[in-house]
Amino acid sequence: MDYTVIELILKEYLNSLSERLKNKIIIDKDYTWETSEYFIIGYNSESFLNNGNISDALVGNYPIVIDKSTKHTYQLINYEDDFEKYTIDELIDKNIIEKFPYD
Repeated sequence: MDYTVIELILKEYLNSLSERLKNKIIIDKDYTWETSEYFIIGYNSESFLNNGNISDALVGNYPIVIDKSTKHTYQLINYEDDFEKYTIDELIDKNIIEKFPYD
């Protein structure tokens, strides 16, 4: 998985979130995976990922889904077991993802 491309796509969002929270936000590589059609990207505060202190963890940071072909971004809004089996269009139709505001 090419994290450089993912970081470029999410740079504006992660920087904006970091500024608002006064805490550097980074991609959580342990909670990032891919299907043939999209990436699923987890993220959290750098301090939580480095020290594991729960008080440094973000709350409500649903993963971001990036369509590999279009590079459009979506936010996971309703978790469903095995959601990775669906295409982007199916995820939208099932109300599992919605267009990400920073796209």
